[in-house]
Amino acid sequence: MKRVLIIAITLLATMATSCSIYRPQASDIPLINHRGDLHVDGNLALSAFVVIPMNASANLTATYGLTDWLAVQGYLSSDNGGGMGHLAVGAYYPVPDSKFVIEGYLGAGRGYSANHTSIQSRYNPGGDTATSPSLGTKNDVDPDYSYYQYGGHYSTYFVQANMGWAELAKGHIDIGFGLRQGLLDPDFASRSVRTNDNGTTTTSDHRYTTVVPYTEPQLMFRAGGKKLKFTLKLGFLFMSRAEFVHDNFSLSVGLNYRL
Repeated sequence: MKRVLIIAITLLATMATSCSIYRPQASDIPLINHRGDLHVDGNLALSAFVVIPMNASANLTATYGLTDWLAVQGYLSSDNGGGMGHLAVGAYYPVPDSKFVIEGYLGAGRGYSANHTSIQSRYNPGGDTATSPSLGTKNDVDPDYSYYQYGGHYSTYFVQANMGWAELAKGHIDIGFGLRQGLLDPDFASRSVRTNDNGTTTTSDHRYTTVVPYTEPQLMFRAGGKKLKFTLKLGFLFMSRAEFVHDNFSLSVGLNYRL
């Protein structure tokens, strides 16, 4: 029991100090199929770079079928380092005599993220001061104490295609797949402060302003009643040209209400 408690505390501490300043967004794949169709989706998500450290977030999406083919969507997200939101408009097409639905959205969002990390070196006490070549990574010559502070605002512009099956079987099962392709326009700044036990301090500043393309595939499963369902989503993020730390995997659980 003591070992389980130690592991749980360690995981919570890791989540609270995640290095990532962008992550896969756990927005809804609504599968709108008629005028007046409203989906409200709330979930809690864990995201990570590979496995750990983990970043916890709360996410809320509302999507509404405005006409027989047009839908609008709003999304809000908050985590332990910031938050973001987006607005999107799109078209949907329920295939006749089928439960299969196709959706396409065009959207834009704005977000803020920040992270602060302090590291007390145990590997090279009394070593020379060195500036890390990348954020959050110790150099071969490690100082006695390091402090990283980085974050800022960003804008995102994207297109997203969703497809899936709605209201399958008696469990009102929904299965969907989404693929988002977008551009992230960051305005991030970083500062690294490193101090030796002799009092020598080195400060390094850097700014990230290069627009980065990204891809976010997502899998969705819903089941439950006709109106209220349990939701499970699995998301990924591919952002190969980014110079800043980002998560590449997310898992979310929540509830979806359909009116």
